[in-house]
Amino acid sequence: MLTDYLDQLRTRNANGLLPVDGLTIPAVWIDHEAYLQQRHKQCAFNLYAAAMFQHALAPLAHAFGDQHMEQRVQQLGADLLAATSERFWSPEQQIFINNLPWLDEAIERQGPRLCDRSLATAILFEQCPAGQTAAALKALVECPDAMGLSFPANAGWRYWALGRSGRTDIILKDFRTRWADMSSVRLNNTLQEFWQVAPDTTAQWSHCPLAPLYILGSEIMGARPTEPGFARYEVQPQLADLPALRATIHTPGGPLTLEAVRQGAGQHITLHTPSAGEGTLLVPQGTRFESAVLTAVGSANEKKGQLRHQLEPGQACIFWQPDSLN
Repeated sequence: MLTDYLDQLRTRNANGLLPVDGLTIPAVWIDHEAYLQQRHKQCAFNLYAAAMFQHALAPLAHAFGDQHMEQRVQQLGADLLAATSERFWSPEQQIFINNLPWLDEAIERQGPRLCDRSLATAILFEQCPAGQTAAALKALVECPDAMGLSFPANAGWRYWALGRSGRTDIILKDFRTRWADMSSVRLNNTLQEFWQVAPDTTAQWSHCPLAPLYILGSEIMGARPTEPGFARYEVQPQLADLPALRATIHTPGGPLTLEAVRQGAGQHITLHTPSAGEGTLLVPQGTRFESAVLTAVGSANEKKGQLRHQLEPGQACIFWQPDSLN
């Protein structure tokens, strides 16, 4: 069974972590471009596995009524997270450092190394000790030379973390510069495999980096299911400086459509909800409703001033939303 296999791998290591090298035939991949050495993947891999145990496998066990398995995988995740933090978290810099255990070795002369995958995972699943996410978010925003950047097909992890942290301005900047300027986009109307490709080589000029598509839906339009099949969902538009946007997500309960036009220091938005499903709209303070005022259901995040409003099925909701301050 998967849990038994991973637990055996973990307990065979003195540091209580899942290994990423010395596995003979199996291999830990994670990414093509973000790491200088294979062992630098151990932090990201173990944060990812801890999140899988606690946020995916445990809820599945709960859904099947397997209380023993639920408790077991929750504990496995907690143990992995604790071991990862012990080995890779820098209290001084308040960030996960991929090569922290080996910094005194000559082969690590390039200094501390970060990666977007470990930092994004830590933000998304609240894995930073004492909630200290500022340094991780700063690195994801600024992309310092010391941070390995995942190849395009894995770019969604960084964008998810930026979106959940209210920094869709950085996502849109990346779309306009890093993505729109791809050689494959300019010359071939396709999406290349790696950030840099050359013609007349074995480089793939048509690959599957779909982050701009799904990030548009989940972070910029801000539509996310909170229960399977969009039975419950939330919408949190974060349009940054977009002059206009029209986007539709086809849910099992029908289309969810957002139309927006920049108006002054904000966005004029019309939201058409699906004919089935219970929705919640998350908007900043200062939002003005032109259609019927929605039922307020409390504050989503008092620090960021986000307010929650109930969305009815088959509703047209019209409002002006001020720009958020990052």
